[in-house]
Amino acid sequence: MITVTRERQLRRPISELWQLLANPHNLPRILPQIARVEVSEPTSDSQPLTAYFDFGAHLGTQAAQGTFSTIEQQSIRFEAEQPLPIVAHWQLYPNANSTKVHASLSFDLKPILGPAAKVVPISMVKNEITRELEQALRRIERLALS
Repeated sequence: MITVTRERQLRRPISELWQLLANPHNLPRILPQIARVEVSEPTSDSQPLTAYFDFGAHLGTQAAQGTFSTIEQQSIRFEAEQPLPIVAHWQLYPNANSTKVHASLSFDLKPILGPAAKVVPISMVKNEITRELEQALRRIERLALS
């Protein structure tokens, strides 16, 4: 599994960020790789969700069926097993009138790349995902302000 984490202190109250992040329909507005989502009816603390990831010209758009779960004002998580194991996790930590946002993305390329996953430069993948998480944090800050 490859894991990338980023943190940012945002000058927004936790309630504002929570409203944005806890709505699964906002995922395509936040994460650059998600083209669209389909959300099913919630079951207790989680919602079945299909996220359509755009992996570019070679791999196209792939549907990841998983669950979207939240812990009130603390944590948002999307977890799927197909087409690749992936966990996107957002944690919120209040601090006066600001909120620290901890974002992590973990995934395994082997299920979609097969043996070719062994020759993929992990550092390049991590650098790309780091850029995407940084972009997502900037989007969160911008969307929370609007």
